[in-house]
Parts: sequence; structure tokens; C-alpha cells
Amino acid sequence: MPLQVLFGSPAGLAGRAVKLSVPDRARFGNDWPDQPVCGDFDGDGEEDLVLHASGGRLSYLRGPFSRTGAPRAAGAPLTSPGEVPAGPAADVDGDGADDLVVRATEGTGRAALVLGGPAGPTRTGTRLPAGVDVALGRFGRGKALDAAVGGTAETSLRYDLPAPAAPATLAVPGSTLDAADFDGDGRDELVSSGSRLRVLRAGPAGLTGGTRSPSRRRGPAPRGSSRPATSTGTGGPTWSCGRTGATRRTPSPCTGDRRRTCSTTGRR
Repeated sequence: MPLQVLFGSPAGLAGRAVKLSVPDRARFGNDWPDQPVCGDFDGDGEEDLVLHASGGRLSYLRGPFSRTGAPRAAGAPLTSPGEVPAGPAADVDGDGADDLVVRATEGTGRAALVLGGPAGPTRTGTRLPAGVDVALGRFGRGKALDAAVGGTAETSLRYDLPAPAAPATLAVPGSTLDAADFDGDGRDELVSSGSRLRVLRAGPAGLTGGTRSPSRRRGPAPRGSSRPATSTGTGGPTWSCGRTGATRRTPSPCTGDRRRTCSTTGRR
């Protein structure tokens, strides 16, 4: 199924989805364009899309997008340290352009931070260790964003991105990671799930091995709660262009109309 765009309105998502137009000049190889990640990768104030291409390349579509699903511009595929872009995007280096994590492959593998700029996401930043999932958050050592890389036996940490990235390791497995500030102290906790759900507390020295396992609830979440959305795993085919979670606090539409948002859906 091709990627489709659902446009928002003051009343939420409305109307029918339109097929996302990916120009031939922006494609590479025979793979289906998928794994969309939204972000303002060139710093012009408009939302763009990065897609999987193949052969170590990414398709880069500049926004805003028309109501027919066409990007404002699209060039040749970008060379990348991997083929699986992973969201959500975030301005890690503070230059006004969003950056993103790109994984070498789906499943267990290495990943790297790819930095945006006037030409889009073209620069490779910090290279991350091999793992199953990656989450970005402010885990406590400084004001910069940090990365947590989950594995089957431990979780690797890289503090103060994009560079230098101080390494650390927690003896906590993390096949699925998310991050959010649950207690409002300005630091993000790390949620690690798999065989067991854990919440790793953040402090001035960063994340610690101290965890708690929340009891499972039935029914709706309590009023005022929020769902963290900083994981860069590849667990599903649907992606939203709204900015949520610890690294995406301000609504950032995909169209030129600041009241509107869009989402992309599809699967390989």
C-alpha cells in the first residue's frame, strides 16, 4: 500500500487520504518508499519528509505538501549511514533544523544521528552502538539531548549529543524504549519494555539502574497523563507528523497553514 497523507483541520483529521507523491528523481533502487519521518530538516519552518530508499540512501521531500500529496521540492536521494529512518525527529544540535536517527537495518543493528541543515539531512553525526531500539531524551547530565540504545541484555547511553557523546551502560535490557518527563522536573525518564515494563529514573548524573515496574491498568489513562513518543523503533506502519513527547513539544504542521497537521500511513 503506498504512503498516504491525511490532512488535519481545527476539528482534527478530516477528508479522504491522498497518495503521497514521491518523484522518480527522489527514488533509488526498487524498494517501496516507506518508513516516513516528518521534520523541518532544512530549517525553513515547513515540515519535510524523509523516506527509506535503498542502497544506503534516503529520499528527501521538502514541504509544505499540496492537497494532492505533492512536495514543494525533491532532489536526488541523499547518501546515508543507513536505510531505515526512524522518528521522531528533533533539533539535537540547536541549529534550527531537525535531525533524525537512521538505522542500518530493521531489527538489531547499528544506527547514527543524521544532522539537518540548509541542504537537508546530509551530515552524519554521532554513531550509535548496535541495538534493537533507540530513544532520544534529556536524561539529566546536561541541557543537550541524549540517546538510549536498547539491547537484549543491556541499554547503552550516549550523553550530550551530537558530539562529544559521553558513553555509559545500564544492565537493563530494552527491546522497546520510550522517553518522557513523567514528574515534571525537566528530566526525561526512560521506559523500557519487553519481557518486563520498567521506568528508569533520571537525575543530575543521568539515568540510573534504579527502576520501578508500573502495574498494568485497564481502561483509559488517568486525566492529565501523556503518552511518550520518542522511540525510534520500527514497530508499526503508521507515523504522525505532529510533534509530541519529550523532544517534540510544539505543534508543527506539514502544510503551510499553521492550524493544520498531517499524518502519513502505509506499509511496505
